[in-house]
Amino acid sequence: MTQGFSSNTKKTSKSFVIEDEILKLVEAEAQKNNISTNSQINAILAKWALFYRAAEKEECATIASSTREFIIREIDEHKWIQEYKSVLVNTIPAILLESNMRINILTMVKMVFEKSLLYSRAYQGFTYFQDDEGYLTLAFRHNSGIKYSRIIGTAYSAFFTEVLRLPNDLEVSERTAKIKILVRNTREISDLIEMTDS
Repeated sequence: MTQGFSSNTKKTSKSFVIEDEILKLVEAEAQKNNISTNSQINAILAKWALFYRAAEKEECATIASSTREFIIREIDEHKWIQEYKSVLVNTIPAILLESNMRINILTMVKMVFEKSLLYSRAYQGFTYFQDDEGYLTLAFRHNSGIKYSRIIGTAYSAFFTEVLRLPNDLEVSERTAKIKILVRNTREISDLIEMTDS
């Protein structure tokens, strides 16, 4: 199931007219996911607002998972890192500005990593936590091998360095890329760490 915004996000009641056949599909998916139809519609709208809207504007293509795995195996790692880094650095700030969102680590974590890139299937799971030294650490989980860990990890690390001006350390393994932000006590980082404690 794809999550929308958190349960404590302010909500507004609206009335919509939905085609019967579309509603049947949504209700069937909600039942399969063991959630209410309203929650399913919220998840669909969140996915559109935070991923598909920008993907359509950028004319992104949807590819099969087998094609994605083929690309991971066959494309030169360094070329892919440069391309992915370029997309992140040039596209994400523009999308956030168009949506009247600040370009900071709080927005990157709560909107981009927890939602937009997760919806795009850039990875299968994302979490963040405060490590034993008190640093904010971001972890990206996937099933595509260590080469892919290096690709996404290096690209995300470069985004933090070049766009957000946040020094960081990257650690990769077969299924995870972890980025430790080597800064403490900024307001946004403190807010994120508080959220992990609540």
